[in-house]
Amino acid sequence: MQLRHMSAIAVKPAFGTGLILVSVLLASCGAAKEPEAAFRARCGKCHEQRDIQNWGRQRRDANARQVWLDQFLRLHYPPPEAERALIISYIQSTIAD
Repeated sequence: MQLRHMSAIAVKPAFGTGLILVSVLLASCGAAKEPEAAFRARCGKCHEQRDIQNWGRQRRDANARQVWLDQFLRLHYPPPEAERALIISYIQSTIAD
């Protein structure tokens, strides 16, 4: 989980007197929920459209490419499983276009 923002707020307890200073994390795990966003977040710093097209030319069969991408992304800066599926979906759909 990546920390996005932290702030402190004062909370009055239900029992007793005084204030308790509570640190509240307003965080999101940063996991992308859309295929293109997942690719850009995890892969976009190093890879671009040209790379995707090269992968498509190197592995023309979509099923074989799917298996290769899944295996490759388990070792190459492995994203969480849900993001890996989104990334593969984006790559496959980009090649198909």
